Amino acid sequence: MTSHTNIYNTYNTGLYNTFNEHPFVGTYVHAQLEFYKRDDSWYETECFCESFQNNMFTVRTKYDKIYYVPLQQIKYQIPIKSTQIYKVGDTVNAVVHYHQIDGPWYDYCKIISVRKFANDIDYELLILSSNKTISVEQKNIKSIATLKKAKYNIGDYVGVKYIEGPQYDTYIQVKNGNIIVVKEWYDKVTYHVIHEDGVVNQYVYDEYIVPPKKPEPVKTPAQIKQEHLDFLNQEEKRLLEQLENIRLAKLRM
Repeated sequence: MTSHTNIYNTYNTGLYNTFNEHPFVGTYVHAQLEFYKRDDSWYETECFCESFQNNMFTVRTKYDKIYYVPLQQIKYQIPIKSTQIYKVGDTVNAVVHYHQIDGPWYDYCKIISVRKFANDIDYELLILSSNKTISVEQKNIKSIATLKKAKYNIGDYVGVKYIEGPQYDTYIQVKNGNIIVVKEWYDKVTYHVIHEDGVVNQYVYDEYIVPPKKPEPVKTPAQIKQEHLDFLNQEEKRLLEQLENIRLAKLRM
């Protein structure tokens, strides 16, 4: 970095009296803009040199405020090192809010404009979930976002897993139905499924979609009768074993 003294010696304004001839014009510099007598200090910041005339620079701050400063108030020239990563139209995953406890909150956004100033690259984003716009620095963009591709299509006949039963005695049941809506998003795909009983289940995740449950074969009257007899025999055996256990327990008393 060139020192303040060397800058003055090298770029003495007396050598450049022609409008916009000075080599600082069109570059970024760090300059002293205002002197605060009360604090005995300078307000310094990064600026863009718009023009040079009558031994004075016209500089513009990041927030578009114009100042007129002599060379003595320019501290150093700023080397440009940052590189723009994203472009207008990209969909990105970016920090849209910061919570003091939970930390950064991310959401999916569309880039609608880019502004570069010195090594700062800022993006104006449209938050897709709320249709609001925010401005963020490049470091607060996590990555490019792409839509997840659906595994199933509208009209597909599928099964949907449900967890049923009381809290401590649950079981998984599968209900068949047809997909009527497919919603592709950047972090997941969801489906709306209309079941055979007419009930519509909305926002079903991929992991709950399974092959449709096969219909149980129709049983003949003889099969139904045999199943009933088998159940009675099993119950009779269970009750006899229970009675025998009770008798043995009494003998041991």
